[in-house]
This record gives sequence, structure tokens and C-alpha cells, in this order.
Amino acid sequence: MYKTLGIILLLSSLLIAACSGKHAEGESKESSSDSTSTDSSKKDSAKLAKAKEEEDLDLVPVEIFEAWRGKISSYIILSSTIETEQYVDVYPYLTGIVAVLLAEEGDNLKKGEPLLRLDAEEYRLREARALTEYKTLQGEFKRIQAQFDKDLMSREEYGKAKLVLEQTKLSWQEAKLNLDRTTVRTPIDGVVSLRNVRQGDRVMPSTHIYSVVNLEDIIATVHVPEKELSSIKIGQLTYLTSDYLGDEKFEGYVKRISPIVNPATGTFKVTIGLEGEYKDLRPGMFINTYIVTMTNDDALLLDKDAIVYDSDQRFVFVVKDSLAFKVPIEVGFEDASYIEVLEGVSDSDKIIIVGQNGLRDKTKVKVVKERKIS
Repeated sequence: MYKTLGIILLLSSLLIAACSGKHAEGESKESSSDSTSTDSSKKDSAKLAKAKEEEDLDLVPVEIFEAWRGKISSYIILSSTIETEQYVDVYPYLTGIVAVLLAEEGDNLKKGEPLLRLDAEEYRLREARALTEYKTLQGEFKRIQAQFDKDLMSREEYGKAKLVLEQTKLSWQEAKLNLDRTTVRTPIDGVVSLRNVRQGDRVMPSTHIYSVVNLEDIIATVHVPEKELSSIKIGQLTYLTSDYLGDEKFEGYVKRISPIVNPATGTFKVTIGLEGEYKDLRPGMFINTYIVTMTNDDALLLDKDAIVYDSDQRFVFVVKDSLAFKVPIEVGFEDASYIEVLEGVSDSDKIIIVGQNGLRDKTKVKVVKERKIS
């Protein structure tokens, strides 16, 4: 009996051990299967990332902007230089030695203020001599007048004496005027732009001694082709720019229009005036003049940097669904930066502005930046 019980216990132990081994083996296989699945998922993700990375490398990076609505004008563009309405080269009335310089370049002067003074001693003596002669003849003429009133002198003799007195008076007035003219004065309000003489120099009426310019009345003169004669009117809006002053614009207007066309050049003269003070503009400065002929207040606009040229035709690249489409355009007005599009582009189209050179139609692109231009 005990022997039989022992056999039963032994068999039970073996059975339990066998079941435990199978369960452990099952868990091991399940764990191994889970690990294999995770590794496979990681490999798939890596492959997808690599494929996307390779795809991105194939895309051309570009920058874009949206076409927008805005105001643009048509211009007649011409070159000119800044001038002023009042510019005076000053010459002395008299011959003499420069005694004192009273103004320097850059000085602001009012009309009549002195520029220089000549040595006046000789002219002072002439004035004094002429005054003495005049006063002497005045005394003599009083006696002649008394004689004439008493009929002691003929009318002819009286007339001659009176004429001599008048001539002497004129000589004195001339001498007095010349004495005053030894001080040379500016004939206009303005700034001294040139001093062309030194103290001690001998000057004559032909000697250019100073230049004075009024900077408050600036103009520019342009010569417009005769075909534009009908498009230019008094008061018409203009803009002036200078390469030296960057992108700054100065507003002006058509001040005068010459009625004559120069037959040699086929142009007519137009004077541009500027309203207000423009301290940055100086006479002699080279400028570009834009005469506005027409304006469109609701034009579809593009940045001119986006345009590419092919066989004299203008194109832009429009981005749709990561593809760059080469689109021909018809243009209208244009200025220095922007251009009006009449056909080929619609409002809010995405236009490539950086990276378009060398692109082909339907090239895959990647937008790295979108600019705000409007």
C-alpha cells in the first residue's frame, strides 16, 4: 500500500513539473514574439523617416509671397539735376581793393546784407569833392536867381546857370552812390554758396566775387519727348528720387511747361517744383524724376523680383500643392519695385520670389518662408 502511494505521488510530481515547463515555454515564446513585433515597428518608422528625409532633399527650397491689390501709377521717368529759382552770381559795381570780407560760404543772408567792403577812401574823397562843388554852385545860383528876378540877367544865361547846377547835383549823387557801392550786398535772400575772392584782391565789375542761392524754392528741369505733350498738365503730380538718398521720395508738381518743341532734340522743357522744405536736396544734385501720367487704385500687384524672363516673355512661378507652375503674365503699370499684372495671376496666388531662377515647370518645391509684402 505504501509502495503504491509512493508511486502515485511520484507520478503527480512529474505531471506538475511537465505542465510548469510547458507554461514557461509558452510565456517565453509570447515574450519573444512581442519583442520581434516592436523591433519591426521601429524599423518601419526609421524607413519612413528616411524616405521622407530623402523626399525633402529632392524638393527645391523657395520663398513665396501672395499677389495683392494696391495702387500703382504710370510714369514718365527722366533724369535731371536740382536747381533753384533764385541763384545769383554777384559782381561788384566798382573797381577797387577788397578791404573786408563780411560773409562766408554757408552764411544765411537777407536781401541787402553786406558781402564785402572795398577800400572806400578814394570814393569818399570823390563824394566830398562833388558835394563841395554842388554847395558852392548852390550859393552862386541864389545870386543868379536874385539877378534874374530883377531882370538883370537874360533868360538864356539863367538857364545855363541852372543846368550847370543840376549837372553838379547829379555828379554829387553819383559820387554818393558809388561810395555806398563800395559795400557789396546780396541782391536776394539766400545762402552763400561760393566766395571767390580774398581780402586784398583787386576786383573789377567783371570779377565774380560771390554766389548766393535761395534753397527754399527748389526746381528741376526735364526735357520730355514730344509724344508726351498731351499727357503733361500744370499741377500734375511728380516724384523725385536720388541714388544718394536711398529710397526716399520727394513729392513735387509740374510748375511750368514750355509751349515750344526743340526741333533738334524733339523734346519740350518742363519745370518741376517742390512744395515744402527739402533740406536733403541741394542744387547740382543728380536726381530721377517721375511724372505721374495715370494711376490705378485697385491693381493686382507683384514684386518685380519674382519675374523671370524667357524669350522676351515674362513669367512667374505659382506654387500649388508643392508644385511650381511656370505661368506667363501680361503686365500693365510698373514702378521701381512693383508691377501690375493684367493676366496670368489671380488674387492671393502664392508666387515664388526666392529660388525661382533655374526652376522648370511643375518642379517640386518646399516653402521655407512666406513674405508679407503688401
